[in-house]
Amino acid sequence: MRQRRTGFTLIELLVVIAIIAILAAILFPVFAKAREKARQSSCLSNTRQIGTAFMSYAQDYDECLPGMDNDVVNWYVLLQPYIKNTQIFVCPSRNNYPGYGCCWYNMMVDWTAAGTNILRGQSLGNITRPADALLFTESEGSDGSVAYYVDSLRCVAFGTYAAPRNYDNMPYPGRHNGGNNCGFCDGHAKWVSFMDLRSTSWSGWTSQPSTIQ
Repeated sequence: MRQRRTGFTLIELLVVIAIIAILAAILFPVFAKAREKARQSSCLSNTRQIGTAFMSYAQDYDECLPGMDNDVVNWYVLLQPYIKNTQIFVCPSRNNYPGYGCCWYNMMVDWTAAGTNILRGQSLGNITRPADALLFTESEGSDGSVAYYVDSLRCVAFGTYAAPRNYDNMPYPGRHNGGNNCGFCDGHAKWVSFMDLRSTSWSGWTSQPSTIQ
């Protein structure tokens, strides 16, 4: 009488392990993408709240945006009374504060006022096509450091700096599925692919110059 088998053979175990490994290789990227999509949605919610705070600030200050840096406080500090939650300024995909930077050109009236570092906020009335004018987006330095502003393409292209720079403080190739969340000068927010962010002639910006890679 043949003895009844009570276990698995080595080959059977190897087949099961191989199947599990294949399934894991297929599913893990899907799970990672779904998790990043959730973070993208959470970040977009942050972006909308920051945009609303910008508009509320402007209503209280004669339709003027907060200054980028006035030697005392930065823009995100000025907006805190309208948000009252510093976590809003932290992107869930990148734990840095602030995780967002204001667009230099659209934000500022000037940045050379009598040799001072007082950077005055722009009047909303002076911004043409506000729904197409970038106000802020996700930011970080090329070394991963915190950056509370992003260089306007016009600012980089036309020599505000002594020499063109090969970065603009926008995360490459985008924090969320190949793009970044952006706020605009009319208060709305949306996700924009990195390629569109760099190549579109946004109001107040130029197309990415060929010298900037």
